[in-house]
Amino acid sequence: MFAQLILMKRGDQMIYSGPVGQHSSKLIEYFLGIPEDQLGLDFAHLYRKSQLHEENKKLVEELSVPAPSSRDIDFPTQFPQNGWEQYKACLWKQHLSYWRSPHYNLVRIYFMIFASVLFGAAFWQKGKNINTEQDLFNILEAIFALMQFLGINNCSSVLPFVSKERTVLYREKFAGMYSSLAYSFSQMTIEIPYIFFLTVIFVTITYPAIGFYWSTYKVIWAYQNGGFGANGFAQQLGT
Repeated sequence: MFAQLILMKRGDQMIYSGPVGQHSSKLIEYFLGIPEDQLGLDFAHLYRKSQLHEENKKLVEELSVPAPSSRDIDFPTQFPQNGWEQYKACLWKQHLSYWRSPHYNLVRIYFMIFASVLFGAAFWQKGKNINTEQDLFNILEAIFALMQFLGINNCSSVLPFVSKERTVLYREKFAGMYSSLAYSFSQMTIEIPYIFFLTVIFVTITYPAIGFYWSTYKVIWAYQNGGFGANGFAQQLGT
């Protein structure tokens, strides 16, 4: 339990500041000392005229003057932990935040499945019919459209989530818990497994549906530059 209590009313006006006492005896004693024969009492005005208020003012003045042998508080570093420890703490916090936000992650997974099926159906087996220059341009336009569509969607979907986290970031940063750099790196790191999973969904559906040529090099290129590159770049634009 707490030993001191501050009571305030609307308008940021204090009506009591002092000890509570055993079973709130001090608090009750103070309010029992106020005359009850008046209606519409201004408790803030009564407190400013009370002996308790004068005692609190004297206490504040005494505590405002440092002791002769005291020194100013000085910290050797801005943050209590080094950059690596800050990064690990932020990464752990981001992991919990993402794990407890299924609405954000499930929505983008469902959207990736829907978009992959949609584009796979729209460009069904176009990759097997490259006979002219125009056919090649059609495939390139399809890839460009896929990257733009998925990238812009991922960028816009991450913004509401990150905007909520920014409020916590500002509060904890100014409290000296970690730096913006550690938070930014943890934000990028925590996105990697989710982006990789989205990329697997995207390439697994669209690559055979569009009919691209099957080879180890081309499939890896599709994962690296197609799905992972567009999704990852867009996510980092949002963060």
